[in-house]
Formats: sequence, C-alpha cells, structure tokens
Amino acid sequence: MDSRKDLTKLLELIQKWNDISSVVVVVACVWAVLRSNITSRWSVNHTASEAAFEDSQRYFEWACTVAGTGAVIEGTYLLSSSGRENSVTGTHSALDSKVMLLIYVSLSFFYMAMSLTGMVLVHSDELAVGGPRPVYTLRFVQWCACVPLLMLVGGRHQPAPSEVEKVLSELLLHPVQSKPRPPSWQDALEGLQEFPTTLKKALWDAPLAASVRLTVIYMIAAWLALVVDDDLSRWVLICVAFSAYFVASLQQLAMLVVMKNEQGHCICAWLMALQVLIFAGHGTVYLCACFNLISSPREQKLFACLDIFAKLGHTMVLLTSRRRADYLEECCLRNSAINAASDLQRMIQEANVPIFTVNNNLEVDGWNLKIAELTGRSPDTANIALNELIADGDDYLWKSAAIELINDALAGRVTHTAQVHFIKSEDGKEETVTVAVSATPLRSPNGEVRGAVCVGQDVTELTSQRQEAQTLAASLSNLIDMAAAPIFQVGMDCCITEWNRWLVEASGLSKMQVLGERLISVICASCRLNVTKMVKLSLEHKRTEVFEITLETANVTLLVNATTLVDSSGNPTGAICIGQDITKLKDIDDWKSSMMAMVSHELKSPLHGIIGLSHSLLEDESTTSGAKKPLAMINSSAMRLLDIVSNMMDASRLARQPLIGITKDPVQLASIIEEVVLLCQQAVDKRGVPTLRHGVKLINSVNKTLPVIEADAYRCTQLMFNLISNAIKFTNQGSVTISASADDVEQMVTVDVKDTGIGISPENIDTIFQPFDQEDRSEQRKYEGLGLGLAICREVVQKHGGNLTVKSLKGKGSTFRVTLPYKVRDYQDENDASTVAGDNGTGACACLAVSKSLEFE
Repeated sequence: MDSRKDLTKLLELIQKWNDISSVVVVVACVWAVLRSNITSRWSVNHTASEAAFEDSQRYFEWACTVAGTGAVIEGTYLLSSSGRENSVTGTHSALDSKVMLLIYVSLSFFYMAMSLTGMVLVHSDELAVGGPRPVYTLRFVQWCACVPLLMLVGGRHQPAPSEVEKVLSELLLHPVQSKPRPPSWQDALEGLQEFPTTLKKALWDAPLAASVRLTVIYMIAAWLALVVDDDLSRWVLICVAFSAYFVASLQQLAMLVVMKNEQGHCICAWLMALQVLIFAGHGTVYLCACFNLISSPREQKLFACLDIFAKLGHTMVLLTSRRRADYLEECCLRNSAINAASDLQRMIQEANVPIFTVNNNLEVDGWNLKIAELTGRSPDTANIALNELIADGDDYLWKSAAIELINDALAGRVTHTAQVHFIKSEDGKEETVTVAVSATPLRSPNGEVRGAVCVGQDVTELTSQRQEAQTLAASLSNLIDMAAAPIFQVGMDCCITEWNRWLVEASGLSKMQVLGERLISVICASCRLNVTKMVKLSLEHKRTEVFEITLETANVTLLVNATTLVDSSGNPTGAICIGQDITKLKDIDDWKSSMMAMVSHELKSPLHGIIGLSHSLLEDESTTSGAKKPLAMINSSAMRLLDIVSNMMDASRLARQPLIGITKDPVQLASIIEEVVLLCQQAVDKRGVPTLRHGVKLINSVNKTLPVIEADAYRCTQLMFNLISNAIKFTNQGSVTISASADDVEQMVTVDVKDTGIGISPENIDTIFQPFDQEDRSEQRKYEGLGLGLAICREVVQKHGGNLTVKSLKGKGSTFRVTLPYKVRDYQDENDASTVAGDNGTGACACLAVSKSLEFE
C-alpha cells in the first residue's frame, strides 16, 4: 500500500515536470524563431542524384499502401463489431478501433501527399554535416497528428475480469429479449457521428495528457532545429527536444510500472513499452541524419518503416487485447450462464411453491418437488398432456380455464391468476388439489416463445375455508331472514340493505320494495328524528340506547337496538337493528291510562261529598270543639286525596292527548319566579311545619328585565314551583338560589335552580325524570312524594321546545337548568322535540305516564 502511494506521488511529480518542460520547449522555440530565419525549400538541384529522390518517393508510396491496407482492416473490424458497443468490452474495442482507423487514414493521407506533392513542402537542412539534406515537413505534421492518438490508445484503461463479471451479472438480471441482428453500415455511421465528442473527452481525460502535450511540442522543436539557419539555435533546439523526450518517456515508463502490477493493464504496459522503443528509434534515425551517418533515402526509408511498424505493432497488440477480452467475456458469460442456470434449476426444484413448465404443444416439460408433493406424481413427469393432469369439474369448466391461461401466455398476452384443479392420487384414491397459477412466457435465446412457466400457490385449504365461510354466511343470512324477531340492516347512507321475513309479514312490504330505500320512508313521521339520530350514532361507532320505531304501513311499534357493522379493517359499513314488538305493551299502557282516568273520575265525586260535608260541619256552630279537630283532619286528608286524584286524571288526559294543555300566553318569568318564591317561603307541610327549614336561605337573583316570552303561564308556574319546592325539600342546610339570563342570539331564556342539598348519585341522574321514580325507593325513605314532579317538569319544558338538565354531586348539591325559547314551537316541532327526548331516559312511554301533580309536602 505504501509503495503504491509512493508511485502515485512520483507520477504526480513527473506530470509537473512534463508541464514545466513543455513551457521550456515553447520558450526555446520562440527564442530560436526570433534569433534565426527559416531555410528555403528543397530543390532537386541540391541532390547529387535524382535517383535518390525517386527512391524516397517509392518508400512513400509503399507506406501509403500499407497504411491504407491497415485502414481497410480496422474499418472492416469496426463494421463487424458495430453491434457490440453495448457489450462488456465492446465500448473499449470500438473506441480503440476508431482511433486506429483515424491513425491509418491520417498516415495514408500524409504519405500520399508526400508522394504526390514532390518538393512543395520540403525544406532544406543547410547546416547538416556533409551538406544540405531535405526535410519533409509533412512527416513532422503527421507525427504531431498521429503520435497523440497512439499514446491515447496505449494509456487507456482496459476492463479487468472482475469488472467483466460484474457487468455480466447485471446483464443476466436484465436480459435482452430482442432478436440479434447483423451489423450494418447505419450502425457504423451512427457510431462515427459520436466519435469526435468521445475522442475529445478521451484526450482530455487521458492519463498521459501531460506527456502528449510535451511530445507534440518537442516534435515541433525538432523540426525547427532542422530548418533554422543558425548553428546555436539548431543545437539548442536539438538538446531541448531530446531532453523533453526523456522527460515524456519517464512518465510513460512510470505508468508502465504502475500498469504492469494492476489487473487488466498488462496490454497497456506492452503498448507503453512499444511506444518508448518506437520514439527512441525515431530519435536515433533523426540524430544519424543530422550527423550524416545515413543517406537521405535511407533516412526516409527508416522513418517510413518505423511509422508503419509502429502502427502495425499497435494493431497487433490491440488485436491480441481484443481476442483476450472477447475470450474473457465469453468465459465469464458461459460461467455466469451455467451458474445462473444451475441456481435457477435448483431454486425451481426446491421452491416451496408449485412450479411447472409447459411447451407449445401443451405438454408438461418440468415438474418441481412441491407440485409433485401436492399431486403425488414424480418430479420426472414430462411429455404428459396437461389435460391428463387436470380434474374434471361439474360446476365450472376447470380444464378450459387452465388451457386458456396457458394459451394466453404462449401468445404473449397479459395473463391473470387462474385456479387449476389437479388430480392427486394417493393410496388408490383420487382427490382434487386447487392451485392458483400465473403463467409467464418462456423464451428461447433469440426471443421466441417456446413454452410457458407456471408458478402457483396451493389454495386447497384456503378454498375449503372460503366455502365454509360462504356456507356460514348463508346460514347466518337465513337465520336473520327466518328469525322470529324484527331485524333490518342499513348502509352508511341510511338506506335499507336487509329486511327479514318478520318485517315483511308485519309491514306488508316485500324485501324488493324496501331494499335501497331510505329508512325514514317506512317509519312514521313522529319517530323519524330520533331514529335517524340513533342510527347515525351507530354508524359513527358510538354507543346508542334503545329507541322506538313505528312502521308507517302498519300499526306496529318496535323497541330497537342498533349495532355497528364493521369490515375486516374495523371500518364501519352500516348498522344492524334488532327489535322487539311492543305494540301490545303500548296497548296495555293505553288501558292503564283509561283505567286510571275511570277510577279517578269515580273517586272524585265521593271526595267532593266528604269535603263538602266536613266543611259544613266545621262551619256549623253546633259542632263541638272536640269534634272539629277530627273534622279538620278529615277535610285536609280529603283535599289532599282530591288533589292526587285530579293529578291522576290530568296524567290520564295527557296520556291520551299529550298536546292538550299548552297555550300561548305572554309570560314574564321574573314575575312568576317571584310569586313562587313568596309562596314557597310561606308554604308548610301537612303537619303545619314550614317547608323552608331553619338555616336554609331562599335567594332570588333573577333580573326583572327578562324579556317577555310566549309560553303557557300555568305550566310555567307549575314548572318553577316543582323545581324550587324540590330544591327546598332536599336541602337541610345552606341555600337555594334562583338565577336567570337571556340570550337574544339563540332566542332562549335560561333559569338555574341551585341548591346545597343532598345531591344525586351519578347512576340515578337519568332515572329521576321518570314518572313515579325517586332516588330512595325504600319503605323507610325520609322524603315523601309520588315522584311526579320532575317528570312533569321535563314534559312541560319539552312541550315548549326547551330542555331541562341537571348537574349534581352526591352530598354537594344539585343545579337544575331550564332553557325555554322566546316563542313556542309549532305542532311538528313539539312532536319532534318530544321524540328526541327519548334518548335522555323518558321516551314516548315515559311521557305517557307523566302527571302534573304538585308536591306541596
């Protein structure tokens, strides 16, 4: 590793020497041009014999012919390899062939020009030892053009075996399926069009770029040394040129040492050595001519031979390199293909999925271990018609589906997965194995389809489970349809998606009539708002209470519970509603209301008699004082019993006609609250004890500027009295505070009755508004009453289109909040409001039993 770093540093240093030497040679050339003159052109009169000039011309013609032959050879190779530019080594070989073709064309051109132009571009070396000698300027121009290209070829990187294997691995992963085509002139011309750009980039990025520049410059200096007329300039330029040669050769030799030790650069090292020797031979001939050691014709002959042998030497080395690269590529490709085929074959045979191949005659070629295990057939199954391996099916065309899949693959069409049912023979019994198969075309090396590869998955168990699931789903659907209870289902858009037989018989609407219809279209208008609200809560995956539905086409009332339906991902898809027929229970409630009204009416007349007789006896002066006390008790008890009977009658009337009793009067709530407060402050129970206990303050914080609202004055008085009297009854210490406010934006008045009494348990918050219900239901309860007060309050508030809520903490007190609109709603709004109340714990059934009785105790 350290030696490599040292060589790298040495190469960088030599490169800098080359650049410095280039500057020195340029300076020397400029100095020589400024100091001396260029000699005149050569004339035949200078020669001792015209035959010598003719000999030189024959050498030029020979060199032109040989160079032209080399150009033809390189052009032929380039044309024959025009389709291999995208192969592993084709890119390197193509560029080298183009460069060598350019070199041979240039060499042939220059020697042809030297042969045809005669003495036109020949200067005279007047200072040569032994007399003037001809200097062929075109030769130096040819050297300046061809030598850099030769150095580019010699210094180029050649692909190493590891690189070839890497590229081949990528090609095997992405094979070319197009048919190979022979090379053509069009491909060669297209490659030549891109050659100038590629050549420019290669020269710029060449490892010997500094040496190339110095070589061109010192060749110019060598030419100047022969054509100047000053001895000092001549020998200075010769010394500078040869010094530059040694510096340039030093970089080539250093590169030779580096490349020789690297894999894939052996050919480059040989070219480097060949170039150094060739340039040394040119320099030797050049010096021999300067000192007149050889004649001019021999000089031209040696230069021509060296030029030709240099190019031919490069061609031979490059041909060796190409043959080696082609052999390397073929070996790597063969080994990679063999290994890939072996790995693929082993992977197919040992794969955990069934795989088999089919030829164009629909015969099985290959059969891996997995499908052999599934079907019980040997892996050696071959040349057996596919039809013989597929089971017959009565319900669907198993064979035709499989054959159609294979034919689509053989035709190159897009295929989809299909189920193929194979025959499995085991212990003399035949079973059916279901495999989900996808087919892919199997292509030959030239891209033709010669069969199909079928890859599958055993779905026998999955198919069986799916059939069981379908059977179970059908059973559940039949159970829902035949259930002796109303069951229906709605989608996310509240449209009916299921309607069982019970509902068909009860409603008189067939399943075809209601499927796809909105739920509200088959129920009564009185319950649509509440039903829609509950169903939407269920679709939102929220908890819902039971609610009532009355079918529009039949006098049938259902008590329904909605449950969310979800898909496999847990997303809601609809709601299923299961109900119970409560029509008879509703009839019983009506009977109870009628019975209560009749009994109340029958009791009212005797009570009036008792009250009248007791009152007359109390007013009679002849009644003794001892009898008046029992008579007063009789009168008081009868009055209380009459009040209870009157409330029962009112409750019965509200049960039959719940909208009776609401009038629209101008009501000032502040005045009503003030009157109720004064009444409660003076109220006493049946024992004559004040209901407002000692230590309890009754505070009226209501602002007298409350707006006048439209309401039933009698019902509002009843509402406020019940709330305030209840607060007083359950408060032993502290205060009862009444406050109110108005919201002109919402058009609502809010009244709060806050106490510091015993409070209400959280589990009883909803039940306290039900009629005849109290938190303490024991026989030893402390607080008396029928439990109708809060039920009446809730009914009155809802009849007005308002709301009654409570917030309470056990042992801390309660706050009842009443909200009433500025104007009473019309008939439909009142009906909807009473329906919505169902989810708060009262519902239609609760409202039917509401009484307007006042609890004065």
